[in-house]
Amino acid sequence: MTTQEKINLDNPSLYQEFKSLSEKTSKKPLVLFFGRSTFSDNTKYLFLACQRANPSFEIKWCTAEKRLHEKLLQHGLPSFLVNQDWRETVNLFLDAACAVYCENPYSALWSLPLLRGCLSGATQIQLWHGISVKHLDLMLIPHENFNILSPVFRNNLIAATQIDFLASSSSHFDAFWVKSFGASKILRTGQARNEVLFRDAHHLELIDSVFTEKEEAIFSKDSTKVLIAPTWQRARDTWINSEDFLNKLNDMGAKENIDFFIKQHPFALLMNDKKANQTQRKHVHMLNAGFDVYPWLRFFSAMISDYSSIMFDYLATGMPVLTLDLEDQKKPYEPDFGLLPSRAGLYAFTPQTFKEVFDTALKKHPKHADQKEMIDLFYETDLRDTNKSLIHFLEQESSRKTTRGYEVHKLGVTS
Repeated sequence: MTTQEKINLDNPSLYQEFKSLSEKTSKKPLVLFFGRSTFSDNTKYLFLACQRANPSFEIKWCTAEKRLHEKLLQHGLPSFLVNQDWRETVNLFLDAACAVYCENPYSALWSLPLLRGCLSGATQIQLWHGISVKHLDLMLIPHENFNILSPVFRNNLIAATQIDFLASSSSHFDAFWVKSFGASKILRTGQARNEVLFRDAHHLELIDSVFTEKEEAIFSKDSTKVLIAPTWQRARDTWINSEDFLNKLNDMGAKENIDFFIKQHPFALLMNDKKANQTQRKHVHMLNAGFDVYPWLRFFSAMISDYSSIMFDYLATGMPVLTLDLEDQKKPYEPDFGLLPSRAGLYAFTPQTFKEVFDTALKKHPKHADQKEMIDLFYETDLRDTNKSLIHFLEQESSRKTTRGYEVHKLGVTS
């Protein structure tokens, strides 16, 4: 915008002003995708599937990260830098027929009321970022750690509940999504990111998913590979983030020719002491927190987590999943494994039993049949068809949005 057109982007009143405009503005067959600061998660895979399918609608990846924007452009992908020209951004958002998210629109839209208002007239679709054993959004209101009188918390909830359609992979989770986000329209479909668990990644799916030269050398060598996936902690870290756990992994790796790769949650910052000790831990390797590990999941022999949602994706590989038992340490709102229809296929361990449980899971995998039953409960559609079905839905919805209905009242004079 020019100096004469400066606007306070944080002004809450802008939401209602642009909402009124958005709901009346004619839409174009345009679908906007929003993701994290790196190229990852469900929106990434649906966006790229759309690019390959050449659908009837236009697509754009929306980011405020110039590095990512330029990288996508270099790969010939339609990327839009939202914070470069606000007038252009507002016009684009007002035109959009659909908006697709994988996290709360409050953070996905940089907490700007203006942008949320501009997209109010679009169909808004929430893919989210995985099956959860955390209480989310509306479910957090009663808990004392969350204050509904806080405007930031309240605006997060408001944004999260202004979604038109929410993806749910199983009827067993529908009630959870309704309680979390007040969802009234459910899309029965899998997670777009899981399709790559069953095939080689397309070359564009490897954007922000390329190992460093050192990591590539380790991943390529003849050893067993195991993935560690700690979740984002609202409070203190769990044992699998501790020095004790990392040292135990390194000892096991040295004795049994195992390389452990640790993929921190995108929200997590790597601790300096862990970085400093890398030279001492030759069998424990930290992946960047923004690294997209999904193209590589099927190459790991097992996964260890506390309660990260990635373990429910990994279930689909058929390989064993180990989870830290936190029954004596859990908070009222997480983890809550009662949110799951089953956990029979998971290998629960404590710091004291970890080595024994790990050996049993990796070498025998006696819960393989239970794991298969879990997969059937968690995913009621074919994961290989997720993107195809979502593209079909987007075509229908963008067509509907671009065809505005109106009434004609014929006036006449009767004699």
